[in-house]
Amino acid sequence: MVRRVFGFVAPALALVFLIPPSTAHAWDAEAHKAILEMALLVSPAAASRVPAEYRDELVKEMQSPDSRDTLCRYHRGPLARVDPFGEAERELAFLTGGGASLKPYPRAKSIGRYLHWVADAVVPAPIASGKVCEIMDFWGNKDFIVFRERSPLAAPLSVSLKARAEAATWADDGPAAMPAVLRLAVNTTIEALLLLPAIPGAPTAPDDGPVVFLVNRIDNGLASTKSDLYYYEMTYRSGGVRIQDAGIAEIRTGGDGEKKANLMQRQRVQIAEQSVRTRPDGGRSIRALVFNNLAVPACEVALRSESWSVPVSGTLPPGGLRLASFDVPPGVDLRKVSLTSRTADCPAAIAEGAVRSDRRRVLGCTGSVPSLKAEENTTALGGAVEKRSSVAQGPALASSAAAPAPGAAGREKPGIVVGLKAAADYGPAAPVEVLAMEVVPGPWDWRVTVTVRNPAEVQTGQVRLVVAWSGSSAVRESIWVDVRKMAPGATQTFVVTHRPRQSGVPEGLRLVDVLASS
Repeated sequence: MVRRVFGFVAPALALVFLIPPSTAHAWDAEAHKAILEMALLVSPAAASRVPAEYRDELVKEMQSPDSRDTLCRYHRGPLARVDPFGEAERELAFLTGGGASLKPYPRAKSIGRYLHWVADAVVPAPIASGKVCEIMDFWGNKDFIVFRERSPLAAPLSVSLKARAEAATWADDGPAAMPAVLRLAVNTTIEALLLLPAIPGAPTAPDDGPVVFLVNRIDNGLASTKSDLYYYEMTYRSGGVRIQDAGIAEIRTGGDGEKKANLMQRQRVQIAEQSVRTRPDGGRSIRALVFNNLAVPACEVALRSESWSVPVSGTLPPGGLRLASFDVPPGVDLRKVSLTSRTADCPAAIAEGAVRSDRRRVLGCTGSVPSLKAEENTTALGGAVEKRSSVAQGPALASSAAAPAPGAAGREKPGIVVGLKAAADYGPAAPVEVLAMEVVPGPWDWRVTVTVRNPAEVQTGQVRLVVAWSGSSAVRESIWVDVRKMAPGATQTFVVTHRPRQSGVPEGLRLVDVLASS
């Protein structure tokens, strides 16, 4: 059916949009920058390999290193005029050989070129095959989860990068495969940086940083198909200036949509990502990322349908992630497959390969390239505020990062057990009874875990927990916990993020008041 958008025929528009003359057969410049920023955030060890001098020149060179093809039109695909695998190997040989003694400016530019070719080795299948020049909606209507996956690059580098390229094109073409490709590109960039010699005088940093959640902020008002989204581009002149514009237009088709919870709002064990490959026998092979978005451990995680089931994971800690691979027989309808788990009496041993997300950065993904610059934004974690880390911080990120033992990915920092008074001492007006409370201080925020019981016969609302620093009754923090969904008489554990007003790490904390929201 032909649809008309703004008076134009949609199929004709689609043809123009999919084959713009200036797009690239590779990551675009802003995506290259985002991949590097995520790599430096996820691995402080990789950040310590990036020199502080001439950082802007490094980024510029990384975004466009080819003077003969500044838009990277011919870096991948059947019409490629350069070999990114070989170029990356040559740059590495130069940087670890004669280029090791270069002055800061040319060395920064050489590192930028090196990182560009490394990232161009790992691109989505439609680009690698030449089907499209650029995936325009790469960041749209998807959740991305980026964490450290260690897999060192071996020599010769070109061979290792070709293996990564094959891994990036493993799944069938489609949007579902893109989050895994981005994570692979970020981790490949990390491994490439770790091949560079350490900068003299730079602090030793752990190869272990926070988990980055890019949460889909588009698809939370269109749970049904009662509206259509159209991508558009237009060029026009205003005041003698040529202006290019692009965006997503929603065309309502009748009826009211329903609000759809995003990744962080869905309080359950869920498949946050899955890449599907169709086998010759009609069955499918799946690589999935399971996410336990509960405040308690979950175990016996399995996929089940009427005629088929497969175990996916053992015990997942709260906020835990685990990659799982399995084969689905022919004839099984994936739409009728459900994910099951239990939270009672789970074994204490955590499943092998599980990744903790106690340290996390949560950003909204609204369809454009995410920004990881150092700024304050509201996250999905109880409305708390987090700082963003940036490539501009360079080695400072490595020195300021927490330093757990190497290999301890996502290991939880020691917490402060908050001292509690007897329940009666908080007075009869206290809306809940606090049974346990722990605070884990971070570089900017506290992660607060609190277990409460609702003694009322009705549901309550938000509560304010007032804690005082040990040794000073004047330094107090008000921590808000939303218990509106808590059933009367129930006991529940909540995990919230709190930005303290007082800098530093307290030696101890005590709960001095439990108040209802005003």
